[in-house]
Amino acid sequence: MAYFYFDFNDGKKQRHESLIRSLIVQLSTQNEKYTEALHALYSHSQSGKYQPSYDGLVGTLQSMLQSYPKTYIILDALDECTDREELLTFLQEVSNYNVGKERVQNSGYQPKRTGY
Repeated sequence: MAYFYFDFNDGKKQRHESLIRSLIVQLSTQNEKYTEALHALYSHSQSGKYQPSYDGLVGTLQSMLQSYPKTYIILDALDECTDREELLTFLQEVSNYNVGKERVQNSGYQPKRTGY
């Protein structure tokens, strides 16, 4: 399980890339299976000399999520995310990694439902 709060008081925690970084850190502390994915990310960033690329972060998270039977991701205050379109695209990608394995729970923003 991993949790992320989009904090309106902290500009860094208003972007979905911060969510990805946080998920990687949280999940890496929960299972030793993730060590290989972290080593790959580290080596691709020239042994930590550079920040990992966005694609590198997403690939690492994807690898981590696909290697674990079930992962719950809880997101709070989605309405505070400043790049919501990118966030929604990212969440759609995550849901396609291994259908039925990840569970994303939103504890805040609820879009209006129409046609019901």
